[in-house]
Order: sequence, then C-alpha cells, then structure tokens
Amino acid sequence: MKKNTTLLALALIALLAFTGCSKNDNGADTATPTPVVEENITDTTDDTTTDDTTTDDTTADDTTADEEASVDDTADAGVLTSNEVLDAIHQRVIDLVGEENYVANMPYDATALSELFGVDPSWYDAAIADGPLMSVHVDKFIAIHATEGNVENVANALNEYRDILVADTMQYPMNVAKIQGSVVETVGDYVFLSMIGYVDDMEQEESDLINAYTEINTQVIDIAKEEIGA
Repeated sequence: MKKNTTLLALALIALLAFTGCSKNDNGADTATPTPVVEENITDTTDDTTTDDTTTDDTTADDTTADEEASVDDTADAGVLTSNEVLDAIHQRVIDLVGEENYVANMPYDATALSELFGVDPSWYDAAIADGPLMSVHVDKFIAIHATEGNVENVANALNEYRDILVADTMQYPMNVAKIQGSVVETVGDYVFLSMIGYVDDMEQEESDLINAYTEINTQVIDIAKEEIGA
C-alpha cells in the first residue's frame, strides 16, 4: 500500500511538471519583449531637416538682397529718362536719315552728358543723348527737356561743346563739314544739338557739304517744333 502511495505521488508530480512545461512552451506565461523605439534617431533626422531648411532660407534671403542691391545700382548708374515728346522726335529723326545712316547709335548716360557736354543733371528732367560707337565719327543727337530756369544753362553748355569741335583742326576731313553743318537750337523748354546726316556725294565742295548737313539738321529742328507744338 505504501508503495502504491509513493507511485501515485510521483505520478502527480510528473503530471504537474508536464502541465507547467506545456504552459511555458505555449508562451502563455512568457513575457513579450518590449520593442525599442529609436526616438533619438527620429528627432535627429527632424532636427537636421529643420537646419537644412533654415540654411536654404538664409541663402534665398541673401540672394534676394543681392538682386535688390543690383537693381539699386542700376537705377543709380545715371541712365537717362526720356518722355513721350522726346521719344517721338527721336524716332522721326532716325527715320529722316535712315536707320542705316544714323551713326549716333550709342546712348550716353547722365555721367557722360555731364562730363562730355557740361550739362549738369540738375538742369533737366528728361533727355535723350546719342553718340557714335566709333571715335572716327562725330555724329551726335542730344535732346534735353530743361527744368525751370535752366534752359539757358543747357543751351550754353551745348553751344560751348559745338564751338570746341568747330575750332578743332585735328578732325577727320570727312567730319569737318558735318561739324560745321550742326545746329544747337532751343524750342520752348527743350534744347537740341543735332550733328547727324548722310550725304551721298562726298566729292562735293566743302561749302556744299556744309550746306547739305545744315539742311538735314534744320529738318531735325523742324521735326522737334512740330512735336512740341512750337
């Protein structure tokens, strides 16, 4: 009997042991590993992106500032401002001699108008000033709308410039008649220096060439008078 009791106890222990192992194998009591969330990596990536964005914004701001400065520099470079009357006269003058013969095809700025012709920027509020690209030519067309009280100042400056050229004996022979035939004229509040033109027969007497250029430049002044209404 004692032997049977011992065997029964051993069987019960074995059964309990088997049941415990089964629960462990099925994972009922086994703790599930907690996944590691790499929050620091995510945060680092976000911070890097934010920094890059900030850098790009700074670069964009710098570029914008540079562009604005460039625009300001251009505006302060002394580019002449015209008006509708001057634009109309200018185009008609080019049509008069023909675009291919309008050798004064390089625009001057306010600095050149001051340094070459002695016309102070405070003396006018609108102007067109053209000269030649090549120094062998003397063609020039200057049209200026003088501010109040400065018409005479502008006219005197342009006349002085013309007188210097007339007195210059070192001019190319082909330019002498053109200089002599040039005109400075005041029309209302506008002052013009016209030293342009084209003559087919350059073998004429110098006096005839001077008359031919004078006629062309006089027509320029007539165009100005029509457009201004003088």
